[in-house]
Amino acid sequence: MNKSINSCPAGSACLQSPLDSRGRKPRSSVGGNTRFANRRPGLPPPAIKKVLKIHHRRAFLAIDAVFGLTIIAAVTVVLIGTVNHERSAELRLSDSRSALHLAEHALLNLQHGQPLPPVSGDTHLAIHPANGGSAPAGYVWATVDATVHGHHRSLTGVVPLGYLSDRGGK
Repeated sequence: MNKSINSCPAGSACLQSPLDSRGRKPRSSVGGNTRFANRRPGLPPPAIKKVLKIHHRRAFLAIDAVFGLTIIAAVTVVLIGTVNHERSAELRLSDSRSALHLAEHALLNLQHGQPLPPVSGDTHLAIHPANGGSAPAGYVWATVDATVHGHHRSLTGVVPLGYLSDRGGK
């Protein structure tokens, strides 16, 4: 005997489908949609689950991309700061070397009786006698102070006595 949802009177056409062996309605073929006929109420169909899973994966992909871009931005900022610091250190070292070169050039010119090298703009040159120590006959110890863009270097050496006294210990 077949169970049915509602008993139909004998001899009348029954429009309701009978129950299967588990007590559920069989899959309907109305509109060709037999895929979700047996799903439990309250649960999304498998196709929607798949869409939700893909959306969930895309959300993690977006978060990973944002973190990746944040890390790249942080590394870029650190690299830019390092390059700027290196450039400023390079400029300081260049000015310091220029000041030392100017002091050497001035001391050599004094030792050979030649005029001092020309100075310009942010460059200063000062020569004064050094205290202490004994110098060879006819010579005196002198200190040459050179400043280039605020970077100071001093160099001490012997110069002819007459040259420094003629300048008045300039």
